[in-house]
Amino acid sequence: MGPETTIAASRSWRDGVVLDADVTRAELPEAAHNPDTLVWVDLLNPTAEDLTEIVGQLVPRRPVANFS
Repeated sequence: MGPETTIAASRSWRDGVVLDADVTRAELPEAAHNPDTLVWVDLLNPTAEDLTEIVGQLVPRRPVANFS
């Protein structure tokens, strides 16, 4: 993320219970890929590149079917 982008706030929950009240950038991928965990991230001044990076970390990649 760019130097001006800051994670203003972040949390993760499982079964309605807060697991981590301050998820770091390094912890995002692991937390986001646990199907039983909800992750919330509030970004301050994100660029388009920052948002692309965050989406890449938070949204699971699914294989694309080859229909040829």
